[in-house]
Amino acid sequence: MKERHLTAVAFYGHKPPQLRDLIARCQQSICARIGGDFVPYELAQVHATLIGLEGVWTEGRLVQAHFAQGGVERPLDLAGLTDFLLHTPLLPMQMRLGGFEPSQDYGFTSFGRHPAERSFDIQRTGAAVLMGWPFATARASDALYRLRREFLRFNARHKYHRSDEDIDNDLYFVLGTLDDQAATDADRTEVTRSIRAELSNVEPIVLDLDRTWISLVTYEDRRLPPQTSTALPLERDGRLVDASALLTEVEGAISAAR
Repeated sequence: MKERHLTAVAFYGHKPPQLRDLIARCQQSICARIGGDFVPYELAQVHATLIGLEGVWTEGRLVQAHFAQGGVERPLDLAGLTDFLLHTPLLPMQMRLGGFEPSQDYGFTSFGRHPAERSFDIQRTGAAVLMGWPFATARASDALYRLRREFLRFNARHKYHRSDEDIDNDLYFVLGTLDDQAATDADRTEVTRSIRAELSNVEPIVLDLDRTWISLVTYEDRRLPPQTSTALPLERDGRLVDASALLTEVEGAISAAR
């Protein structure tokens, strides 16, 4: 049986209509340009990672792979992290995708790059990525970065926060992957340019990132295909899940795979 891991994600499975339509539009545009060289993810599996909680389970405790301080491994406080997600005042927050014009100053950059450039990218791994950022009253905010920093209190470090100076405020969605052997550099460049231009010209999409859309997911495959992943939403039937019950579900899903 494969090892099972844990992650905290947003918009896994069911999605707001405007996000669902944007994902489908981008996937269709990529396919139209490079055809079978692009393998789109299922709509349900497209998601945004808040923080990956991958690590090693020892005697029922998880030591997160990205967290280490002074060479001392500290077990993840999964109970505290679960309670935090359910009650933090940092949620909800508004996220904006698309509509970033290259000539306009939005008051922020993402890893030193303009949001119009970062709104779509093809990574070295071949992953096609759609990105958005938190906004408050039509102005950029650092709410997602602050949420991720809070996870340190529970011995969980965000993958892209390797030092105290690192800032990752990106909400990113992997839409699928390009075949490394088939898609040429010219193909990638042209697709990237075209999708960025499309995204710059759409009406901005503003999403309410609240607990309705957040889940803890246990998985075997980091791409989170629904067939081998188990989603545990924070909110069900309009009500928040009890923290202890959610923790029991997580531990049960992990234990069942051992």
